[in-house]
Amino acid sequence: MVQLDEILPNFSGFAISSGDLHLRLLDRLGSGSYGVVYAAQDISPESTSAQYYAVKCFLHLPEVTDYARLQQRELKNHALISDVPNVVRLHVILQEECYTFVVLDLCTGGDLYSAIMETDTYVYNTPAVKRTFLQILDAVEACHAKGVYHRDLKPENILCSHDFKRVFLGDFGLSTRSKRSSSFGCGTSLYMSPECLGVFHDKPYATAPSDVWALGIILCNVITRGRHPWHIASPNEDLCFQVYLQEGSAWLVRNLPISLEAAAILSRVLELDPKKRITIPELRKAIFAVKTFYPDGEAASSTVKS
Repeated sequence: MVQLDEILPNFSGFAISSGDLHLRLLDRLGSGSYGVVYAAQDISPESTSAQYYAVKCFLHLPEVTDYARLQQRELKNHALISDVPNVVRLHVILQEECYTFVVLDLCTGGDLYSAIMETDTYVYNTPAVKRTFLQILDAVEACHAKGVYHRDLKPENILCSHDFKRVFLGDFGLSTRSKRSSSFGCGTSLYMSPECLGVFHDKPYATAPSDVWALGIILCNVITRGRHPWHIASPNEDLCFQVYLQEGSAWLVRNLPISLEAAAILSRVLELDPKKRITIPELRKAIFAVKTFYPDGEAASSTVKS
């Protein structure tokens, strides 16, 4: 399958404008099946200081194509929640004859996955884990309140400020306005809930609790420096998940470097029945109350700052 970033031209040095906003595209930041993302500098005559943005570039395809419909859904949903704190702000969408340019806030700290794996930000650092995860909860809860359900929550879709003290939810390519969905297997398998995978039945599932499940896996990633409790939440395909269903939080404590209280929270998030799964307000309250996410407290790394 040809990816769109292989078709798009190199836009480095290209200028785009919308009203008083004039941007020059700089280095390429990333790419994928959707297109390409560039850093961009504000070159407006009125600009008194260097202002930078991220610009997502799509191929502009006829509206009858599935790709175009998905693209329009992503942009509409993102625009709807763009003013939510801890969501990447969408400034403007520029439609040209062949291309679409989406101007976004530039988050210079990279994504949360890189922060977890390549820095010591969260190593034995309960305050830092709390600070980041509570911001993610706030963003997801606000999106749900506006009727947008992400369906692909993972560290790669959460961006960081340069000092890692603020995080921002992005990439709404799989988001939906539907409270219930029949789109099974939607998202990234490591973060999919059992109901999203259609493990036990093929009935439509609630999208909000499915997002909450993904939040639990993200919390596990942040605490354990990128570890996952299982590869897929299906007892027929993953022995770890099968044993977890039998043993619950005891299995989590035995297999992951987490505290008893962290395991207790995760077992409420990773509840098989979406109707019994912890809600975001309940999860926020539980996270606030945590003394430590780690089995030996913070002593193992007392020099790490929050």
